[in-house]
Amino acid sequence: MCRRLLSLGLVTLWRLLDDDRALESGELPWMSLLQWSDAFLRHWLEERQIQLDADDRRLLIRATGLWPALVTDLVGDRTELRVLRERIEAVARQGLAGAEQAPFLRGRLGLDVLAPAGVIDVLAQLCKPNDAGAVEPIEASDLAVIADAQQRHVELSLRWGELLGLTRREGAGFWTVDPIVSQVLLSSGG
Repeated sequence: MCRRLLSLGLVTLWRLLDDDRALESGELPWMSLLQWSDAFLRHWLEERQIQLDADDRRLLIRATGLWPALVTDLVGDRTELRVLRERIEAVARQGLAGAEQAPFLRGRLGLDVLAPAGVIDVLAQLCKPNDAGAVEPIEASDLAVIADAQQRHVELSLRWGELLGLTRREGAGFWTVDPIVSQVLLSSGG
């Protein structure tokens, strides 16, 4: 039920951005589905009586990008610290997204809203980390040409992604994809 409500919220957010009349006042509805903060993660773990040390939390953050759905999926109902640490280490070492898990993770991150996700897929392909791990941002106008999409559609898709933490604005008109989102998209073949 919660997953269905979240999915409806993501589709609604896309429709609000895509409908010129819905936002004539210029104000976006307040909505946050962004990643947690480190402080919130510590609080959440304490409430569950899970005592991860700073190194284990750093690994958890690296493995999940602090995406709530990914943190909760990884931690789950595990309360035995040894088992949880092994799971966190395995995911941090291997990454989240194997090809078989990619469709599930795409849904958990909101990437099952096809209209904007297609643009974000192309952006992830273009923003692959180089050998040094650096990512070159892409200008929205270039993305529109490469994705063979209308400029307005690309801009709305990037803004939708930004509201959800999927995409990041890197200066005037340049964009990248969140590293965890990129990992999921690239493993699923876009």
